[in-house]
Amino acid sequence: GQGDQCAPSRLLNEYLYQERVLDLFLEYELLIIQRMVKRGWAVVVTDYEGFGTPGVHTYVNRLASG
Repeated sequence: GQGDQCAPSRLLNEYLYQERVLDLFLEYELLIIQRMVKRGWAVVVTDYEGFGTPGVHTYVNRLASG
């Protein structure tokens, strides 16, 4: 998604996210990430550029992408 609430770093503690009626999704990657961590693997999960910053971020933004 395009919202800051969709940033992976904000969802690492939630499997199911809902804030408004049309703002609902399942963080299915979290199950895989937790399984890797339990096995002792080092796991890196990054946000896309611009998530969590003021204004529209550049991920999937045709004007910012050029």
